[in-house]
Amino acid sequence: MDKLLEALLQLYPLPSGATLVSEDELPLARVSIEETTPEALKGCNDPLEDDNEFHIATVRVNKRVTAKDWFQDVRHLEFDFKDDIQSVYRGPA
Repeated sequence: MDKLLEALLQLYPLPSGATLVSEDELPLARVSIEETTPEALKGCNDPLEDDNEFHIATVRVNKRVTAKDWFQDVRHLEFDFKDDIQSVYRGPA
């Protein structure tokens, strides 16, 4: 595997400033969830009411696609929408 990685890095070098992450190191989370209280949410607007880009959906499929012994938990998700949604995925920023 190390030789394959070396060959790939020669063909496709990392962008300037990027470094490899050790396979023993967990990447930083992209999202965090914090517990809140109803009082803290009183001044917040509901995005479902204020933004046409938000839609209510039901999860139809939630299936892990990575091996059970792998540290990452990558999932295949499928949703059912009440609205006629053509495409809402925008990809990584």
